[in-house]
Amino acid sequence: MEIPTLAPTLTLPEINKLLSLKNDEPPPADIVKKAVAYARKRIAAGKPVFATPEESAKAIEKRNVMKPR
Repeated sequence: MEIPTLAPTLTLPEINKLLSLKNDEPPPADIVKKAVAYARKRIAAGKPVFATPEESAKAIEKRNVMKPR
């Protein structure tokens, strides 16, 4: 089963590390562990492992509301 590696439980340094990986470089074990845990949490809640378009839209709205003006 494929799961997203970029999970909301990652820290900013972990996200930066993930984004800086070379094409064939595997993600670090600590990032994989967090991604698996988050995917299991979503599955247990009856949700798909990848965010739905509705969830993505809500996250964008929330981020736009929280932007400093």
